[in-house]
Amino acid sequence: MSYGLNANTYAIALGTYLLYVSNELSVNSFLIAFTFLVVLPLAPIFTDYFRGKTDIFVSEKVDRPKYFLLASLAYLLGYIYYRFFFGDGLMAFFIFTYLTVTLSMALVSLRWKASVHACGVSGPTTFMVFALGVTYSVLYLLLIPVYMSRLALKAHTRLELALGTIVGFVITLLTYCFVLSFPHLVFR
Repeated sequence: MSYGLNANTYAIALGTYLLYVSNELSVNSFLIAFTFLVVLPLAPIFTDYFRGKTDIFVSEKVDRPKYFLLASLAYLLGYIYYRFFFGDGLMAFFIFTYLTVTLSMALVSLRWKASVHACGVSGPTTFMVFALGVTYSVLYLLLIPVYMSRLALKAHTRLELALGTIVGFVITLLTYCFVLSFPHLVFR
């Protein structure tokens, strides 16, 4: 479950769906989304994993800020692409929330270890609920297997899981409100 339902897998699943909703889904648009939501954010982790510098989940709290900042750069590039070159406001908005949540996780990780898996479900699900409707709130149920798997692996405490969930929810909500107040940042 931890490998299958992580922040980046969930991101590309929802990103693909958002491209479909926007009538922008094609092989090319999927590959571009995959690059910004999966490849670029994870490349530094996999590079360091194969060099023996970290484990695949970046379990050491001290190592996390670096990877959050590098992932944030990938999301910033994705936001710029979707905002200025592709012209898809919904995807630009989606990736912008990834940018703000990931930067927030970088700040949180300076002091605490919060679950990226929990954050990676609660944040995007919150986006879906506010952007597309309350029926998407059923996706919050995915937090149950995430919590169960992360606890079973002893990767996180309940507090770390709750912190990740709260960061994802609150920062996405604040980002959503911010963008509604300043829509020109995301939409043309």
